[in-house]
Amino acid sequence: MNTSLTHIKLKKKYTENNAIQNIGFQVEDTSDIHQENKISEMYQLIRTLNDIDKAIIFLFLEGKNHQEIAIIIGLSVSNIGTRINRIKQNLKNKIVK
Repeated sequence: MNTSLTHIKLKKKYTENNAIQNIGFQVEDTSDIHQENKISEMYQLIRTLNDIDKAIIFLFLEGKNHQEIAIIIGLSVSNIGTRINRIKQNLKNKIVK
């Protein structure tokens, strides 16, 4: 899990931008500073999640499929899918507030 977390932190802005868009957080092309602020906001919200949810969403952002995440975390594939959807919804709700 630590390897996954370290890997995510070291990715470039381009990869982060694409990963954030994968969970439904749209970053407009207005300015680099604006984009960095939005991405930073999303990562702050992710840090508020519990450890399991944080690990799941980081693995998802890393591009792992549900089956790979299930093997790494030790949950069923359907449980991972459900958790990812709930995490996405939770993050979207926090953004709107």
